Amino acid sequence: MDYRGSFDQDLSSLVRIKDAGRLLGFAAIAELRAGHLTKAHQRLLDLLRLGDLMASERWLITQLVRRAILITAWDVQVAMIAEGGGSESQLAEQQAAWRRLAPMHDLILALEMERAMGSRSMRQLVANPKARAEAFAGINGLHQLSHGDDDEDEVANGFLKRLVAPLQQALWRYVWHDADELRNLRHFTGAITDARTAAVNGLHAVSSAHAHAKDPTTEILFPGSSSASWWERFRFPFSSTDGSVDGSHRPILNFETQIELGITALAVHRYRLAHGDWPQSLRDLSAQDLPSEPHDPVGGGTLIYRRDPNHGFVLYSKGENGQDDGGDASMPSDSGEFGKLSLGKDSVWPRSATAEESEAALFQKRRGRR
Repeated sequence: MDYRGSFDQDLSSLVRIKDAGRLLGFAAIAELRAGHLTKAHQRLLDLLRLGDLMASERWLITQLVRRAILITAWDVQVAMIAEGGGSESQLAEQQAAWRRLAPMHDLILALEMERAMGSRSMRQLVANPKARAEAFAGINGLHQLSHGDDDEDEVANGFLKRLVAPLQQALWRYVWHDADELRNLRHFTGAITDARTAAVNGLHAVSSAHAHAKDPTTEILFPGSSSASWWERFRFPFSSTDGSVDGSHRPILNFETQIELGITALAVHRYRLAHGDWPQSLRDLSAQDLPSEPHDPVGGGTLIYRRDPNHGFVLYSKGENGQDDGGDASMPSDSGEFGKLSLGKDSVWPRSATAEESEAALFQKRRGRR
């Protein structure tokens, strides 16, 4: 990324990077199904290397694309462990590759960068009429004044745009740009504060009590939503767009929990390879197997582990409610989702389903579509 270009960036390279991640994921699964565990292991390491290379990019969209690539890697990892995972040395390599990643840390740095660049961008727009006109044309906020689709509405909307656009830009330049910048700063600062609080205390610490004092105007304008009235979008076009960063920490923190689950599960499988049985508790693991206590990024505290006579072990995070529900992975009946780890009462490390469980889950999914 060329950060001197402010927000005017060509993001087409991200599409190619994301496609590369998908191809590596497909290749890993294909090798796994062909029984080529060593080749699948190498493709998984390639995927994790790609994600690691993106860590230094201080751009929110880049970090979200990176998360998508790493989710593909995580799916491959789960499939590999279900097939045995490989040798102890291969499991150790996989574990070390995952440990190099710090998604929440990198997200916070990206939010801080975008906050700074947002202010820099607005100051550039104040000083540069051509850039200002292009930015306003890109936002297309005036199109929200008319929602009609027929030709008459299009003509009316075009006339309104030609009439009002110069006035809007002039008023923004001389009257509203300071307030727009301040609102943008407050918006990003609130998101950064929430992300930092969630990273230390768990996601429930943010959802149960706001960690920052929001702008009262923002509370009135955005009651539980990032959408503003047309008048607010007209006055504050750059801080009232629907591309909200509020809650951007939630998917990243949920994924960081999946990473912690994966690192711990790999340590448990390494222990079994070395000792012929599952550990009684995580305290049985040596510093070589698990260098530090497994943190629960979403639920707070540490991950929970216990032996299970039927499935070997159960490993889980307390989930977004921060409560230990005993490893209950069931989702709300009205969630509308299927099989998402973060939607369960607890976020549980997956295991291979029995034939009966698979049939029951597929039946429930088909029934939900009717």
